[in-house]
Amino acid sequence: MSSIKDFADKYQEGTDYFEKLVKSLKPSDLDTKAPGEWSARQIVHHMADSEAQSYARLRRLLAEPEGSVIQGYDEGAWAESKNLGYEDLDIANSITVIEWGGAESARLSEDRLEVTIDRSNEERRVEIKAVGPRWAGFSL
Repeated sequence: MSSIKDFADKYQEGTDYFEKLVKSLKPSDLDTKAPGEWSARQIVHHMADSEAQSYARLRRLLAEPEGSVIQGYDEGAWAESKNLGYEDLDIANSITVIEWGGAESARLSEDRLEVTIDRSNEERRVEIKAVGPRWAGFSL
């Protein structure tokens, strides 16, 4: 049987692979699409929303294991919604959400780096905390 760490590691591999693909895109590639298909821009925004939905679902299952209801959503409607901006918004914020989701999944792992970003001042403060045997004796 696989451990939570194994699942978290596989999840992170998928996130890393997706990020590598997105970073290889040229700006002109973002809005190219076949008829009836999504553009790369829409896919990135979808992945961010999917990550956020998955995060909320996982948190609910962990906090409320008995009787949790996993609510679905109409992915196609989200992609076509002018209110959500899948067709025209910059992808930078969505990439951040995807990275954040991967980090939250990795948090379930025994060995991890916990990153806290303080944005309360004009200058951001980043704190990194090493957790688990892998990081024993390692100074950050």
